[in-house]
Amino acid sequence: MIRNDREYREAQRRMKEHERHLAAEKDALEAMGLSAEDVQYGLNPLKSYHLGVIEEVRAYERLKAGRLPGLASLEGLGRLLVEARIASGLTQRELAKRLAINETQVSRDENNDYHGVTVERAGRILNALGLDLSGTRLRVKAGVKAVAAAAVRSTPGWSPGPLSVKGGAPPPEARPEPVKRTG
Repeated sequence: MIRNDREYREAQRRMKEHERHLAAEKDALEAMGLSAEDVQYGLNPLKSYHLGVIEEVRAYERLKAGRLPGLASLEGLGRLLVEARIASGLTQRELAKRLAINETQVSRDENNDYHGVTVERAGRILNALGLDLSGTRLRVKAGVKAVAAAAVRSTPGWSPGPLSVKGGAPPPEARPEPVKRTG
């Protein structure tokens, strides 16, 4: 994942360099008299790497344009925090200043995708970025419903009510919405 403009420029440089390398490799394979199919087969690993770099660059450009992906699970929260900083247009230094911490701490946290971040700390980071999670809907995964329902039913004093777990798939409108900017 590209985390800052320096890494973005480096990825663009690598992308251009790799395009030249792909063209040279294609010429070399063709000069060996290989069939078009064999040339393509020989280029596939190089193309795969190249497409990965292109996707990283495009993902960074989407973030810089302020387009954040949705949060599918809390396991993706750390990466979302990095993406949110980029989408907010802040540098690591600017975020560190807003959080009153050292820039190296932000860099270290981002390199580890905020592994083990607490909800409280994630909230402080989102606030520093001017973002909130309002409007985000949570839904129970289909496979979890039966386990949750059984657990609830085995709880002393349980009775069905408006908050009980119901069967069936969640409605389409229950999908989480992207993080929104405030103010």
